[in-house]
Formats: sequence, C-alpha cells, structure tokens
Amino acid sequence: MMERREFLWSLLWGVAAGAVCVGGEEAWGQTTRPTGRGLPSTEGLALADDLQALMQVDPKKVRYRIGVMTDPHFALRDQSLDFKALRFAPWIVGHHLRTLHQMGRLTGRKVDLLLLPGDMTRDSEPWNHAAMLRMLKALPFPTLVVPGNHDVQKVWMPKENWGVREVVAAYRGRIGGYDSALPYYAHEVTSGLMVIGLNSSDTPDGTLRDTWNGRVDDAQVAWLKQTLQRHAGKKQIFLMIHHTLIPHHPANREDSGHLWRNFHTDNADAILKLMVDYQVPLVLTGHHHIQRVQKHPAWPVTEIVTSGACSYPSQIRILDLDASGQLLQIYSLGLPWPILIAQIAQAARQDTFWYPPDKPNDPKALIAFLHGQPSDRRTLLKLPNMRILR
Repeated sequence: MMERREFLWSLLWGVAAGAVCVGGEEAWGQTTRPTGRGLPSTEGLALADDLQALMQVDPKKVRYRIGVMTDPHFALRDQSLDFKALRFAPWIVGHHLRTLHQMGRLTGRKVDLLLLPGDMTRDSEPWNHAAMLRMLKALPFPTLVVPGNHDVQKVWMPKENWGVREVVAAYRGRIGGYDSALPYYAHEVTSGLMVIGLNSSDTPDGTLRDTWNGRVDDAQVAWLKQTLQRHAGKKQIFLMIHHTLIPHHPANREDSGHLWRNFHTDNADAILKLMVDYQVPLVLTGHHHIQRVQKHPAWPVTEIVTSGACSYPSQIRILDLDASGQLLQIYSLGLPWPILIAQIAQAARQDTFWYPPDKPNDPKALIAFLHGQPSDRRTLLKLPNMRILR
C-alpha cells in the first residue's frame, strides 16, 4: 500500500496531468521544462509532422480515427536524461494527450480511440500508474492498453511495484480495455472493426521475470486462435502487442545472440501464422522506440511500430480508416519545440546501447534509424476487403 505522502504526490501530479488533457496549460507551470542554454543545433533533425495534412482531410471521409501513443514511460520523480528523457516525460506525455484530445478542434475530426501498446510507466511504480490512469480518464474517448515490460513485475523492481494482475485490475473498461482477469482481450471498437490486445511481457510460469524479452504463452496463443476462428471474415481485425513481430534489424533475430533480440517476440512466427491464416492484416507494437511501417517480407502482414513518446523522435500517430474500411491512412505527429527535440536527440546520441549494432559509433546513423524513412511516418495501407464494414 502506498504511503500517505506518496499518494498525495501522485494525486497532485495526476490532477495536473488531467488538467493538461482538458486544456489547462498553466497546470504545468512548476514542472521541469527545457531551456535554451547550451543546447545542440537542430540541424539534421526531422522536425516536420503531419498536422497540416490532417487539417486538410475531409472529416466526412473518415469512418474511424485512432490515435496511437506508445512507451511514454511516465515518471513523476525521475530527473534522468538519457535515451529515455524521463525528466521531461510528464510534460511530453501531457502534450501528446492534449493534442489527441484537441484533434477535433484542430482538424474538424475527433479521435475515436487511443491505442497504447505498453510501457505506460518507468518501472510499474504505483504512483506513475495512478497519474497515467488519471490522464486517460480525462480523455473524451476510450483507451486500449497492453502491458509492456516496464508495466509488470521484474526481479530488479521493488516488491510494491505493480505486476500484470494489478495492471489488469486498474486499466479496465474505457480506461484500458480489460474486462476480465485475463491480460488479453478482444473488443469490437466500432461496427465491423475489432482490436485484439495481447500480453507479451509476462507469462504464468514467470520465465520473463528476469528479462525484458517477450513471448506469448501457449494458453494465450490458443485463445487467440479460437477468437480469430469466431470473427475472421466477419470483421476487420487489428492486433496490438508490446514486443515486435517483424525484425527491423538483423540483431532483432532470435539467433543473433545480440541483446537487441529482446525487442522481438520469441514466438512471433506463431502469431504471424495465425494472422495470415485468418486474414489479420495489421499489428501495432512499441518497445523498439522506432518509427516503422514494415511489411513482412513473405506474408501479407504489416507492423506499425511507434516511437517511444519519451525518446527521440517522440512521435504519436493518427490512423484514419476510410468509409470503405479498406484504406488506412497513417500520419505522424511530433513535438512542436525544436529546442526540446534537440535536447532529446542529444541525450539519445550519448546512450550507445541504442546505436544500430552494425554502426556503433555513428550518431547520424542512430538518428536515421530511430526516425526511419518518410513512408515510416506517413503512408497509405490497403486492407483486405471486408464488406461488413460498409
């Protein structure tokens, strides 16, 4: 149980965070903000986003609009500034959620749903979960979450930090999506569109407690197969999971022997095979802190990885499903402050773990790898023809 002092602290920050979501910019007046002193140049950093393009979209042509934010690593008490710029996490996350909250005013078409593929908190601290829940509750649209490796109990965490059971108990209904004791679910979010949330961060046998690797346990795989058998061909289905299913670097492969293999789901092929068998075209992930829209080289599956909100390039996404249900337009939105972006990028450059293993001493290669290609930020996907969406 949290001490009274800890509870009051988290409540104070939760109220402030909620105020940001509903328009109270002044609520953050006392939080740490970046300054312009001694900051690196923004030269070479990609600062543009798709807000202008979104403002030109005809709202009547958007059947359903989904916001995506992943890996915020919300941290109220952490002043660290490395690859994960936790010092600025409350401010950055507040800005991203406020942007999604105000999307209707900005573009004429509101957000219908937020997807959050894990790592809501620094290390599953109760006060950080309390603040995140307070922010999600303040949003005018529902949120679906799945646990990340930083949202479940690990052997190196204090015992009072939450495990998957506490996450499932707290993130319920419109503030998370859980509706049973199971850490996975399937929801029809609008007529003909289903989102399935999977848990790759914790297993019943506890074998993931000492690693940040991911795996979907056998019982969950069996449940997924049964769920897809019931709904395939009747609904358009998207999956959401924390760990990636498609390798984005050779070091992601399980046989690479590199720590980067832990970004990838151990039994990804089992999930991908089910997606192919039952015409599931899309999976949304996080964990790798990169921007990618990656098609599988052999199978008709596309993975959307969204960069961590707490790290460069700190982008969120808007997914617009058109009236036919067959076209999905993907947009990316970043931070509007070049000074802050430059500081986050500089912190990333100093954290060598995140450098691509084949280019361990190349800062430009790091920034390019994190940001991806233009098509990783904005692109159009064609989905299988599901007439029931019409």
